[in-house]
Parts: sequence; C-alpha cells; structure tokens
Amino acid sequence: MKHPFGVNILSQYIDKRSAKKEAERIETHVALCQSCKRDLVILENLVKALNSVKDVGPAPNFDFRFNKRLDEAIKKRKEEKIYESIARRALESFDRIQIKPAPVLLKTVAALVIVFAVSVACFGQFSVVSPEVISAEGKVALFDKSQGKWVDAKLASRIDKGDIIKTYSSGEIDVGASKIYAMRIKENSEVEAISLTRRGIKGRVFFNLKSGRMLVDIGKKFKGSEFRVLTPAAEAKALGTKFMVDTSEDDSRKTWVGVAEGEVEVKSTSMPDIYAMAKEAVIVKAGQKTEIIPGMPPLMPQKLLDEEWRKIQELYQIGSKMQVVLLISMGDSRVREFLRPCPLYISQELPRTIPAILEDAVVIINEAIEKKDKQKHLEAANKLKEIVEKYPDPRYNAQFLMFIGAYYNDIGSYENAIDTLEKVIEQYPHSSLASLAQCAIGSIYEEGLNNKDKAIEAYQKVVQNYPNSPEVQIAKSALDIKKGR
Repeated sequence: MKHPFGVNILSQYIDKRSAKKEAERIETHVALCQSCKRDLVILENLVKALNSVKDVGPAPNFDFRFNKRLDEAIKKRKEEKIYESIARRALESFDRIQIKPAPVLLKTVAALVIVFAVSVACFGQFSVVSPEVISAEGKVALFDKSQGKWVDAKLASRIDKGDIIKTYSSGEIDVGASKIYAMRIKENSEVEAISLTRRGIKGRVFFNLKSGRMLVDIGKKFKGSEFRVLTPAAEAKALGTKFMVDTSEDDSRKTWVGVAEGEVEVKSTSMPDIYAMAKEAVIVKAGQKTEIIPGMPPLMPQKLLDEEWRKIQELYQIGSKMQVVLLISMGDSRVREFLRPCPLYISQELPRTIPAILEDAVVIINEAIEKKDKQKHLEAANKLKEIVEKYPDPRYNAQFLMFIGAYYNDIGSYENAIDTLEKVIEQYPHSSLASLAQCAIGSIYEEGLNNKDKAIEAYQKVVQNYPNSPEVQIAKSALDIKKGR
C-alpha cells in the first residue's frame, strides 16, 4: 500500500490545520494502513510530550544595571515612590523579573540572546576570530586547553578552540570578537568553542552549548562566513543576525529555536529510518520558531507566541552601538501593547553616566504619579521630547517619538498623542514604525476620542499604505467590526 502522507501532512492534521477534505482522506487511509497509523500515533505522543514541557522564564539575574543606577540617582533627590502605575504597566510583560521596572530603561550592555542550552551567532570578515571576555559577573570559570586546567575568567581573556566556559548559579559572562559577534552566557551554563578557524576572508565559528543558556547577536561583518550552534538534538546554522536557542533540561533534551531577525537553518542531528522522507532541515525566519527532539525531524516553523516573543526581546539589548528599541510583540495585541505604553530600551556598549535630562524626566513622572497630577505628566512628556530635540539622531528619534505618543495616550492627552504619532509618519515614512503609528492613531480615535469616522479613516490608511505590515490584519479586523461585518 502506498503511503501518501508524509510527516509534515500528518503534523498539520494533528494540529487541526488540515483542510476538511484532506483530513477525511487521512482518516480513511489511516484506518486501512497500519504503517501510517503507527506514524500518526508516534507524532501524537510527540505533541503531548511537547505540550507538557514547562515554559522557560527570564533569568532571575536578568541584567538591569542601569535601573539600579537610576534608582540610586533618584533616591538622592529624596523621591520615595520610584516606579508605579505607568512604569509597572509598561513592563508588566517582565513581571517575573525580580527588579523594579522604570518607564524608560537604559540597558548598558554586552547582554545577549536567550539560548537555553544551545545557541550561537555569527559575523563576517574577521579581524579577530577568537572571542575575548568583555565582562564577567559572579562565579565564572574558563578551562584553558593550552594549560590543561581551569582558570578564572578575566577581562580580555582570549577564548581559543577547545576552551570551555562554565558559569555557576550566580555567574554570567559576555564574550565577543571585535564587533564580529557577541554572546552572553547565562548562569548554570557550559559552552565549548569547537571551531574558530579562518579561511581567507571567510571563517568558521562553531560552539557547543552543552547546558544552560546563551544570548547571541550576529553582525553584518560575518557575511560569507559560517556560524553554527550544536545541541544534543540539533544543529543551528545562522543565516541572519539575531536568534535564540533553548535546550530544555528535561529528559527529552528538546531544542527550541526562535528567530528575531534574519534566518536560521535548523536540522536534526540524528533521525531513524521511519523519518527518512521527512525534511532533515527547516529554515526558521524572523518571527518564527521550531522545536526538535532527539531522533525526530524539526517541526515546521510556526509563528512565535507573544510570550515567546517577549523572551526573545533580550536580543535587542546586545550591541556595540547605541540602540533604541520598543519592546512589543508581532502578534494581534501589538497595538495595545504599544499604547500601554510599552517598554523602551536604550542599549549602549559600555556603562555611561545617566543623562541629566532623562533623570529629570523620570523624577517628574514619579512626582506626577504620586500627586496624580496630569500637568506634571505633560511636563514629563515635554521633557522626554527634549531628548529628541537636543540629541537628534535618525537612528532612534522615531522610537522616542513613538514612546512619547504612547505616554500622551496613557495619560489621556489624546490630541497630543495623535500629533506626535503623525510626526513619526511624516518625518520617518520608511520606518518600520510608521505602520504601527498609523494603526495606533486609529485605536486612539476609536477608544480614546470615540470618533468612528476618524478611526475608519486611520485604519484604511494602514491597509492602503502598509499592506505588508504586521498591523494590516489588526486594521482589517477593526474595519470589519466598524462596518458591522
């Protein structure tokens, strides 16, 4: 008997993603074919196993060094209630982190992606192939293969082929290769450098994350070179810039791979003959994930869930240059998350002094929260606008304006919110945030100002001007509701 249904088709059937006629064909065939029935049972058991896997939360020592400095600076000004209301809602997606959130967070870094037991990234033409220690906190050890012994990981220590980095419960280490790639190895992790070779202008960098988590950022200079991360169940080949690998600690040794930017090719390291016809490798694109259990093929890539997207956001704290990022998901709740307002991260290569203007803005926000004074909130928003005016930079002005617009909305200053978001659309029409700003304007007209006509007009602009944006489906759904469909 022929077996017309491969693993991918059966997986879609189990997930109830098959068309009705296709599902009927599968059910009829499986009732007669013992081989396909056996495959179906195996896949069903696999799904049950995956569903039982516990979620992985952010590490308790998640790096918020700047928040601590900001807290200390504000305490000096004798402000007792530092982070409440707006700040808390802005960071409610990070509610598991045991640290007080602030409305605007400045991340001082070398912080990297979340790879639970296996993940690595890459960069291009090498001036330095071997990474060096950028910073280390807590208990961290380095096995120096050339000396044949464990040594303390010190600043600028070089990592060579065969060396092993091990962090303990309180340890964390940042390593990088001269703007080529950077990694943060989290607590309770063990990583071995397998290959750090150079071939002309190209290189091959392979790491084996034996246990724990690693955050990874890949630079443009790595183009043309090869960067891989190995785990007990899979191999991840970086084809892009930012991704996360998670190898769970349970008996199944499942590997999870999620991608924030670019693409990652993921394949199983070993599969039995029963899966000979299944795809050995899958391409995981930005906003997608896959999972691999030892001896099984990778699952077809699926969209990251909001909670998974929030975890992978830590990638944006990595960088050798200043980055300003709005931390919001790519899902249907994207606009609502933005208007709460969402967290704003500012990351820098090295710790800097707190800008006085930012400190002033946070102090005023705290005063406004304590006194429930709308005028104080408006004063704080204007203070934030000074950052854009006094320190203009097209790389992050749009992000600041977006945050200010969301802040205005949160305190009920809807007209100011719309004016600010319109500036983003006018001044940065090619920014990926322009479509979000346009959709947010529709939401403010709809929910804040109760102006149905203006809301419809704003949503229509999203559909017309940004047909491929993440917000287009949100706008279409809103239009369907408004038109009574």
